[in-house]
Amino acid sequence: MVNDDTASSAYRPLGTSRKISGNEAKALIETQLTAHGAGTLAVLSPYGLANTVRTWLGTIRAVEEFINIPLFGIKDHDLQAWLRLIPLDHRFLSNPRVVLMAVRKALSPYFEPGVIERYLQIMLQTAAIAVAFKINGQAVYGPSITLDTVGEAVNYFQSRRRHLVALLYTMPFACKGTEVLEPLDTLNVLLPLIEHSCVTITSLHLNLALLETLDDFSLVVDGVGLSASHWLETLDDYFLEPERASVLVMAELRRDQFVPPQLETLDPKKIFSAAELRNSTKLLRATYAAFGLNDPDFAIITLLMMAFARYCRDDYFIEIGKGKFLAMLHAQSTLDPDELKRLLVNAPSDYATSTKEPLRRCVIL
Repeated sequence: MVNDDTASSAYRPLGTSRKISGNEAKALIETQLTAHGAGTLAVLSPYGLANTVRTWLGTIRAVEEFINIPLFGIKDHDLQAWLRLIPLDHRFLSNPRVVLMAVRKALSPYFEPGVIERYLQIMLQTAAIAVAFKINGQAVYGPSITLDTVGEAVNYFQSRRRHLVALLYTMPFACKGTEVLEPLDTLNVLLPLIEHSCVTITSLHLNLALLETLDDFSLVVDGVGLSASHWLETLDDYFLEPERASVLVMAELRRDQFVPPQLETLDPKKIFSAAELRNSTKLLRATYAAFGLNDPDFAIITLLMMAFARYCRDDYFIEIGKGKFLAMLHAQSTLDPDELKRLLVNAPSDYATSTKEPLRRCVIL
């Protein structure tokens, strides 16, 4: 927990300011939440649901690949370093074709064409949106986070990945129109929304929780924005789960304490695959068994994950007809099918509610 005058929040105060607390601070936070929630719905509402969900899910895939390739997908450290230092500012946009050709040539021995094309597309989109952000006065997106190079962009997307997923879950609630969201426009349309409203909504909810928990919580406000007296520091440097070690560390460091499952061979030219999903499920099941946690309820969930993986398209998109999906839930007798559906299927809700979901749920279109 941070407790000092420099603790950051949704905004930084400028000019004449005053300190507020208690009910006054709560009222201000709730007013801002309402405004940013309405702004999120206003951006999404013109778009058609099915197309927008599919297009945005494809962008999330490309972003995740963009993160993973320089961090974990390449063993050549010199290539990693070269890739991370590629500029994404005016130097790149002045002659993007030359840079993209060089990157394509460097990555071709390691990844299949689809992975490379998505990577190049994210590079181009990120450079374009970074210039647009700078024109509008924004060049920093958190402590030491910019979009100036590939490495900095990786850090940026790491810090925003949960916002990308929460926005996906918001779409069934918000998308009511007929406009088509084009794949090349996704970041131009939705990253400004994430920066202006989604990050702010998450920060404001954290402030609200701290206000209700701490007696000395306060806000400093002026006509421009607000900053909080306290802030919550996460444990994980990669903006993932607040844990020191994953349960799957058993497979890496304590292989003598559990029975390793038979794993499938992975294609090194893919960043994600159905085989990887099945392997992760098997490892999780073996680890739970080592701790005596592989009870019937958990076993059913893992069996369903294995069954869902059979419907994986292009090694990423799991597409199951609604009737088939519900039949799969009813095929087991351990858990109540309706409760399973509640756990696994996204319930359309606003952005603030979507950020609180503990599981990455499926979306039924």
